[in-house]
Amino acid sequence: MRAMKPSPPTIEAVALDLDGVLVDSEGINVEAARRAFAALGVALDDEDAALIVGRHPRDYLADLARRHPEAAAVLDGIAARQQRIYDELSRTVRPVPGALELVAGLRSRGLPLALATSSNRSAALAALEALGLAGAFAAVLALEDVTRRKPDPEIYRRASRALGVPPTRVLAVEDSPPGCRAARDAGLVVAAFDPRGRLDASVPADLRVRSLGAVLDWLDGRAAPSAAR
Repeated sequence: MRAMKPSPPTIEAVALDLDGVLVDSEGINVEAARRAFAALGVALDDEDAALIVGRHPRDYLADLARRHPEAAAVLDGIAARQQRIYDELSRTVRPVPGALELVAGLRSRGLPLALATSSNRSAALAALEALGLAGAFAAVLALEDVTRRKPDPEIYRRASRALGVPPTRVLAVEDSPPGCRAARDAGLVVAAFDPRGRLDASVPADLRVRSLGAVLDWLDGRAAPSAAR
């Protein structure tokens, strides 16, 4: 007898990353780092910029300091300056194409939302305000809410608890390897958003999408009955 395929997961809530999923932050991160280092007379090049994309400042700033030893002694100051610049730039952020439609579509399907971001709370709330999404999320989990950053699963475990939904019924939408691993290790269903085809096959995901609209298409066959209205 042929083995039956497992039923698709029932999704009752969704957790979204911020940078790269809702906010087009790639350029903001690079620009903030460039300005912070420029204050010391250090010009970052394209190889430096490649170290920044998809990573948290605490990780990429250390790598940049190794490439520019003259900055290593004042790395804490650079980090603080970079954060101030990022906070300012984030007030004029642009949404990722399809992000606003994704949030609206999820809410129209009755799915409660959580934000799970490695950004600090002030930057996250400023970005949501700039996008007109300040009231869209049932829970906002930021850097201050966890003791360990992604890829540790802590933030997604907390998001699941905040939503009041078992992890196996929460869909996480992520765009980076650390984020996908964090969500998978927390037991969530993982959608890897990969618009430029940068994620390799080792990144754990239940589905891979090139557009955020594809998340809604996938959900329409898998949303809980109460969320299908």
